[in-house]
Amino acid sequence: MAETQEDLGFALGGRLRDTKRGSAGQDNVRGRVLMQKLVAELAAVEAADLDSLLSGPQDWLRAPQLLVALQSQTPDPGRAALQLAAWLARGKPDPRLRRRLEEALASLAEDDTLALSLFGALEYGAPTPALRQELTRLYHRASAPKQKLSQWLEALGEREGRQRKLRVMLRVLSYELSASGQPIVGSHLAAVIGDLKQLLRILGLEAHCDQAAAALALPELRGEALLASVVTLVEQVWVNADSVAEALPPLPDGQRYRVAHALGRLVQLLADDCFGDAEQKTQLEDAIAELRDRSLD
Repeated sequence: MAETQEDLGFALGGRLRDTKRGSAGQDNVRGRVLMQKLVAELAAVEAADLDSLLSGPQDWLRAPQLLVALQSQTPDPGRAALQLAAWLARGKPDPRLRRRLEEALASLAEDDTLALSLFGALEYGAPTPALRQELTRLYHRASAPKQKLSQWLEALGEREGRQRKLRVMLRVLSYELSASGQPIVGSHLAAVIGDLKQLLRILGLEAHCDQAAAALALPELRGEALLASVVTLVEQVWVNADSVAEALPPLPDGQRYRVAHALGRLVQLLADDCFGDAEQKTQLEDAIAELRDRSLD
């Protein structure tokens, strides 16, 4: 999350400068920036984790057409890009080989579809065709009009695989800001930033719900159930104490006050732009407070 927020800040500053300067010097920026970004990221990875990338057949390194030879051995573009970046980050190539590796990686990175393949391979190693299709659908969803939190959660699927898919999408979207060859402005810029904020919001809310559920220590209430309740209530146009109670799972006698109190704390943590307006947030907070007070009676 911190890395993505940092990328977002640098990217927005770069976009403002690029818009003022015009398009001079933009040729091949996408390839060079992605190459540098990936190599820097892999340089921080534990050496043992890169062994599989560095220990395979190396004939392609000596081929006259290095990239063609690598692609015949590693057809998946994401895996091929990872192979190149791993050698640049940890392979200690001589200056001539380094230049050839950089040229090959920059050439691959000029493909607009590489980012998704590359970050999918970085997260999953060798994604299955079904997983690649799922990541592609997620990416297309990010390009669609503003998505609600519930829509993103449904698209990301079950809890067990959600974190990894989130990491891939965050990396791809932040790459769009930081490594695009042309400035992205207007509605496209707003859409990418909006998607990043929603995904970061899911990460943060998921963590807070897990912490709240752990503190409550109720077998009937897991963090995932609390997350679903919060998202349901936030997206309701009108709520009262009864609808808040209906959004919660069945609870043991005497525990509703504690759960309502925790729910109120979670809603307070949400940014104002999660709601339609300030009145909606106030209405939800009042409804939760009423349910909490009822529980004392």
